Amino acid sequence: MKKQLIKLSREKGFISRDNLVSVDYDYYYLWMCELQNWLRKKGVLIWINYFNLSSSLGYAYNILAVKNGICLLSKEQVATLTDHTYEERLGAALFEALKLVKDESNIESKFVQD
Repeated sequence: MKKQLIKLSREKGFISRDNLVSVDYDYYYLWMCELQNWLRKKGVLIWINYFNLSSSLGYAYNILAVKNGICLLSKEQVATLTDHTYEERLGAALFEALKLVKDESNIESKFVQD
């Protein structure tokens, strides 16, 4: 998943400060934060929620594509703690958010609609 996330981020126009090319670096999780910030500046908001229900624990992610204060698209995914860590959920959310971005030249005005 890490290699696919890095590849897709580059296809969408994201280049990190340190130009991450390998998933072996300890820098990977900081890189994900940098990518999340880049998406936020482009109008794609991501947040991860921890939930503690009587039947399960886990993380849910939410993605919003926003333009001029209007929500264009919203996605949500829930997973239990036995399935994923916080970092895995963040990586999955970033990957899904990047898929919403149509192309770098029109990132602020066009999103892929499912």
